[in-house]
Amino acid sequence: MVTAHKRGLGGERGQTSIVGAITSESRQVRTGRWTKAEREWAALFARAPHASPYLASAWVSSYVDTFAGVLPCEQLLVRNQYNELIASCLLTKRVDRRALLPLRRAYLNTAGERDADSVVVEHNGVLCCAVSAAPVYEQLALHIEQSSVDEFQLSGGTEEAVTLMLGALPHWRGDIEWRESPCVDLAALRGAGGDHLAVISRNTREQLRRSLRKYGEIGGLIVDAAASLSEAHAMFDEMVLLHEARWQSLGQRGGFASPVRRDFHRLFIERAFPVGQVQLLRVRAGDRVLGVLYNLVANGHVCFYQSGLRFDDSNHLKPGLVAHHLAIQHCLRAGYDLYDFLPSSPGEGRYKNSLANTARRLGTVLLQRPGWRRQWFGMARAARWQWTACKKN
Repeated sequence: MVTAHKRGLGGERGQTSIVGAITSESRQVRTGRWTKAEREWAALFARAPHASPYLASAWVSSYVDTFAGVLPCEQLLVRNQYNELIASCLLTKRVDRRALLPLRRAYLNTAGERDADSVVVEHNGVLCCAVSAAPVYEQLALHIEQSSVDEFQLSGGTEEAVTLMLGALPHWRGDIEWRESPCVDLAALRGAGGDHLAVISRNTREQLRRSLRKYGEIGGLIVDAAASLSEAHAMFDEMVLLHEARWQSLGQRGGFASPVRRDFHRLFIERAFPVGQVQLLRVRAGDRVLGVLYNLVANGHVCFYQSGLRFDDSNHLKPGLVAHHLAIQHCLRAGYDLYDFLPSSPGEGRYKNSLANTARRLGTVLLQRPGWRRQWFGMARAARWQWTACKKN
């Protein structure tokens, strides 16, 4: 291995590592200096036909402009022997105080912000167009090992990303949390005739048909897709109002209580809508709005991000089931391949599973650097857990 230093963005010094024919370079990311890197990222994304919507340029650039001013952030670029960019990722860093010592953690891509402002990332991994991703993850691991971080977190990682990351850092201790992401395989459904009702359980089918019939008595069921940027913003605002009203009625904060999070999504829609990386759908019965769905879109993959639903019509009606069923039919006709509900918090995902016909696993892994600091932080975590258990008892 040969290491050298190379000038990065804005005059910042980064480190270049060379292993065989693959090289990687890191450079600091700053708000206002992301334009060139954004073009590179967008071009790389266009060459990665299976990359998730969470790796699209609109999502990543919106994150940089929202959070890079408060979180240290760098970009890793991996090139092949022809100096062609074949992979890239962001590394955000946060320092917390634990057991009298600073705990330094790095996060892959768009993660690491305060929990209250978190935009949440799923289907995460290195943006890569190489034939084999393993050498790319080895470069990422080498960069992490050469850095000063104590922990590395991959949030919402694909099975491939989690597996490759664990293999690339075999001496780092890892804790993994796996979650199911229910999906509707639209390509398979289309090949089988396109009847979504035929692939769900009898109980769900009966509930759905009853609700469809009742809503149909109010007026014709219609799905309005935002056709302009102004419509997309209007539907987003409508969705936020419905969403927040529902959670406030339950005495809880909704998913858009944070002004920082709302501003991020408005910025994302501004950039994503013109390039087809976001979808906003309003579902209504006549003039009566059932709900608004907010989805991320890329490479035939539709990821349901959030919804605002109206629950004041009747306890017997199922606005969520109806809205998603009609959205699935809409995406089926539009030619998409996958309608992904994404993982839910415990107790919130029953309706997602009832409408899905397949699932994918996503994992969040926290890797800890070997050494005395890991032992120290481990003892502190154990002591904190015991203290919490004693207080509960």
